[in-house]
Amino acid sequence: MSCEKACGTCASIRSATLQLVGDHGLSGVSLDSLGERTKLTPAQLRSHYPTVQACVSDTYETVSMDLLGIMADAFARSRSWSDALTNGVGGVLRRLARRPAEARLCFVEVLRGDRELLWRRENMRRLTIELLAAEHTSRSDTEHLSAVQHEMLVGASFQLISSRVEEGRIDTLADLGSELAELAGIFEPIAA
Repeated sequence: MSCEKACGTCASIRSATLQLVGDHGLSGVSLDSLGERTKLTPAQLRSHYPTVQACVSDTYETVSMDLLGIMADAFARSRSWSDALTNGVGGVLRRLARRPAEARLCFVEVLRGDRELLWRRENMRRLTIELLAAEHTSRSDTEHLSAVQHEMLVGASFQLISSRVEEGRIDTLADLGSELAELAGIFEPIAA
């Protein structure tokens, strides 16, 4: 974790990390490349992040929590679960389309990371499922989706996004909104 929550130097190191991931993937993030981008010495970098992996993990955590925040805000502002889901997913997709390095980190490079990064991805997936399940339960007057249905929805959505990012079609992510909304409809219980 970074030295403190609001540290401007840590924020600039995370920004440089994102730029490097966007340009070269995780393999392009090293102490030397971070030093070049930030103009900090290795000792200065280590005073904020003990390892490059710690910086990558913190960068992933920061971005993924921002994305989850977009979803949570959509639920706070919408009356229905389906409207909130559509608005939240749309907001996430628009942000990722505008910030390709974030899309690459969160949906492709994370799978190439170390155990810590994979653990953080799994934790974020779990938090996303918990948000969807809690909101669906509190808003739906119909039959509730099971935990497995929420997991399948999140997994299928992540796969669609990852495929676009891997194919280099990040600029088309915003167009995925209708596809993901249709996908969400598959998991809704059929009215009797």
